[in-house]
Amino acid sequence: MSFHPKMAYGATFHKSSRQLEDEGPAFVYTPENRARFDEIVTRYPPDRKRSAVLPALYLAQYQQSSARSTSSWEMWTDRGN
Repeated sequence: MSFHPKMAYGATFHKSSRQLEDEGPAFVYTPENRARFDEIVTRYPPDRKRSAVLPALYLAQYQQSSARSTSSWEMWTDRGN
């Protein structure tokens, strides 16, 4: 005996209708952030370099958000002119 209703798995209501944007160009650290990343990796023992994944992701997020906020700021400041 099951209390779960019979469901038609594979019906349209189980599929996402969301359209993803194009991926765009591959991410590449700026030279400054690449140097920061290389310095961060040196803090970890050779057999634990994979532990730097969170700082690497943070640095990538910082780079992406600063690029967006700079262009957004430029758009905002240019609006008054």
